[in-house]
Amino acid sequence: MKTLLTSVLLALLILTGCSKSDDPAPLPKIKSVSSYMYNYDIEGNLIENRRLAWSQEVYDVEGVLLKKQYRKAHYLTDHENPLFTENNTYENGLLIKKEILRSDYPTHNTYNKYLYVNGTLNGYDYYSISGGTHYLLKKYRYEYITGNNPSKMLINDYPFDEAPAIYEYAYDSHGNKIREHISGNSAIKGTYEWEFDAYNNQTKEIFTRSWGTYSTSTISTYKYDATNKIAEKLTHYSTDFGNYIYDYGSYKYIYEYDKNGLLKTVNIFYLNKDVTNGEFRLDAELRYEYEFNK
Repeated sequence: MKTLLTSVLLALLILTGCSKSDDPAPLPKIKSVSSYMYNYDIEGNLIENRRLAWSQEVYDVEGVLLKKQYRKAHYLTDHENPLFTENNTYENGLLIKKEILRSDYPTHNTYNKYLYVNGTLNGYDYYSISGGTHYLLKKYRYEYITGNNPSKMLINDYPFDEAPAIYEYAYDSHGNKIREHISGNSAIKGTYEWEFDAYNNQTKEIFTRSWGTYSTSTISTYKYDATNKIAEKLTHYSTDFGNYIYDYGSYKYIYEYDKNGLLKTVNIFYLNKDVTNGEFRLDAELRYEYEFNK
């Protein structure tokens, strides 16, 4: 299926109750949204010359996602936290290919090739390209019991002669995924759990994973404003080494919006009992920029 503008940005563009003469005119559709990361020094001063491209989403005139860029970690350098770029290709309204590039390995091209049965996503194959040759490295396959949400995903690695990694899913009555359990032939095993409020807003996420005798825990909670836009996210990280638990600290994200309801900035605060004396310290700031279709 096509990847549409279904994130928080779409919700921000939906204006209701437009009968009043002083209501703002509807915004044109978003062509692209980009974010840039700025960080602060230990004294809380903005470091103006440190601007890092953090994310970008590019859409066509129908709101279909064509390109996505993102970073996976908190580090503020390309070396520690490379920029990933995904380019989507569609055919007859279905996503058939996703090219995946990374900034630290510009010559290392990979892509997903998506597979469908009667219009339902059956899985995808993950390829790497080297010297013009395409190498199939992983096979992802979904299983369905009822409805359009998969109950399970199996992942096989090349040379595909061993048992797969198994991802099992559970959903609530509204179709929200509330559990994901990772088992089987996977180096990392663990469980994701999600909670939602009456408006289907995600309010909590718990991720516990283990390898060997170690286990890590990530717990995130979410708060929303009166218009159901996300207002705050709080994430805490820790690792259980068996004989003691190491506390990495917590990150707090405060979301701010412009007068049209579009996400403008995310202020990121860090708390660690050793580094920040047990208080949240302003660590970084994400600033968003928009381009609209004319």
